[in-house]
Amino acid sequence: MKKLVFLVSAFLLLITSNVFAWEATFDLGYYGRLFNQKDELGATRPKQDTKFNFTNGLALNGNFLFGAKSFSFGPELSLNYGLTDTSGLQTQMVALSLASQYNYGSLNFGAKAGVATNILTEGFMDKLDADTGFVFGFKGSADIFEGQQFFFEPQLFLSPSTMSEGSFVPSFALVIGIQKRIKPAPVKVVEQPKPIEKPVVVPPVPVVLQKEPTSTLGTSKIFIFSFVLLH
Repeated sequence: MKKLVFLVSAFLLLITSNVFAWEATFDLGYYGRLFNQKDELGATRPKQDTKFNFTNGLALNGNFLFGAKSFSFGPELSLNYGLTDTSGLQTQMVALSLASQYNYGSLNFGAKAGVATNILTEGFMDKLDADTGFVFGFKGSADIFEGQQFFFEPQLFLSPSTMSEGSFVPSFALVIGIQKRIKPAPVKVVEQPKPIEKPVVVPPVPVVLQKEPTSTLGTSKIFIFSFVLLH
C-alpha cells in the first residue's frame, strides 16, 4: 500500500511539472452504498458476514486538476460519512485517488481510481473496525449556473473479503450533488499602442501663369488711324 501511495505521489509530481493550466473542484453531495455480505468491514471472525447491508449520508470531494485545453487530471480527496441500516453503527470513508476530466462544452466527464479506507464506528465515536481497499468511479456533470454543476458518480469498491486472506469483493455506491469549479482568470493580453504616423505635408508648388501674346492687329489699327490724322 505504501508503494502504491508513493507511486501515485511521484506520478503527480511528474505531471505537474509538464502542464500549465489548473482548476480546483469542490463537491457536496449525498451518497448511498450497498455492502457485500462477504465484506470484511464489521466482521469479528473469519467467514462471518458483515453486520449491515446499506449505508447513506454526506459525501465531500475535492480535487486539484492540471491540464491543457479540454483534458485535465490530478489528485482527489474524498470523505464520506453515513448511517447504516443497523441502529447505532456509522461508516466513514477516506479515499485518495487520481482523477481525470474531459470538458465538452457545458458537459464534463471524469474517471478516477484510488485507495479507500473504510471505518466502522458505534455510537458516533467508538471505532470498531477498519479496512483498506480500492475505489473506482465515473463522474458526469453539467453546468447549471456559472461555475457550478450538477453531478452524479457511480462508484465501485473492492474491499477485503472474509472468504480468504488477500481476496476482495465488490460493492457499489452512487453519489449525486453539486460541485463548484474554481479556475484562474484568463490572462488579458494588453495591446501595445501603435505609433501615430505624422501626415506627410507636400509643399505647394507655385503656378506660373503664361503671358498672353500681344495682339498685332490692334497695333496695326492704331498706326493707320494716326496716319490718316496726319494727312
